[in-house]
Amino acid sequence: MYQKALLIINGNKDVNEKQKQLNTFIQVWGTSIVELVIRQTQSKDDLRETCASIDEHVEAIFIAGGDGTVHESINGLMESPYTPDVGVLPYGTSNDFSRSLGLAQNPKRAMTDMLEKNTKEIDIGSMNDRFFANFYGIGLIVETSENVDENLKGAIGKLSYFISTLQTVQNPDVFSYQMKIDGKNYAGEAVMILIMNGHSIGTNQVPVGDTSMQDEQFEIFIIPEGGNTLVREFFATMGTKEIDNENSPIEHVLGKNIDLTTDPVQQADTDGEVYTETPVKIKLGEKKVRFLVSGAPAE
Repeated sequence: MYQKALLIINGNKDVNEKQKQLNTFIQVWGTSIVELVIRQTQSKDDLRETCASIDEHVEAIFIAGGDGTVHESINGLMESPYTPDVGVLPYGTSNDFSRSLGLAQNPKRAMTDMLEKNTKEIDIGSMNDRFFANFYGIGLIVETSENVDENLKGAIGKLSYFISTLQTVQNPDVFSYQMKIDGKNYAGEAVMILIMNGHSIGTNQVPVGDTSMQDEQFEIFIIPEGGNTLVREFFATMGTKEIDNENSPIEHVLGKNIDLTTDPVQQADTDGEVYTETPVKIKLGEKKVRFLVSGAPAE
């Protein structure tokens, strides 16, 4: 039983939706927490500051929302000296980070599975002075994110990334890059670079093999200039185990410390949020965050 826990919900949501989330949480967790603090955050800054300013008595934080909410919460938690258990309640559209954790995508089922209080200490990536949980990407992934129709995403979230991608890959922008990965230099031209900590983008499995979010290594994918064929080849691997490194022109590298520069400067998509740009220093290992996970297979 947690002596004190914090439940964070989006204060800008419809009142009926907020009440539904709250009722479900109380139904599942109400008898397993002595003191529950409920915080309705009003903005990204409010969310980050709420997580950064938790007190030492908070044993668990439950975050109701999608990948953007998790992203901002992580940035706050990385500023805190305290390390509570963190439960992600999958109320977003894609919920890619919660998928990477292996959580059920039905919020009530995910909450119920968390009652066992199984936890994993998960790697968190840093990018200059900010942090990300699931992925950092430049190139086509940013074009894709910016081209997503929000109404379409809300209606058919699972397919929206790929419909959007097909609309943008006709003439993907090519950029030059220089990248140092754990001391080894890479350079060339590409249409997309993905640096993965998690395993999912747009609800689809990225071909990362058997690696985990606990091994202090990023999965780095460099998709070179090659027109639609290479882009489609990469997205065709979604949902498969891994890329055929010997026969594919798509470069797949493991690494922990990355220096990346591009020409021209590229905007970056981090956990689905586009607000930073290159150049960037990316690394793992600064601090792990302990997440509640399911002991049973996710649905």
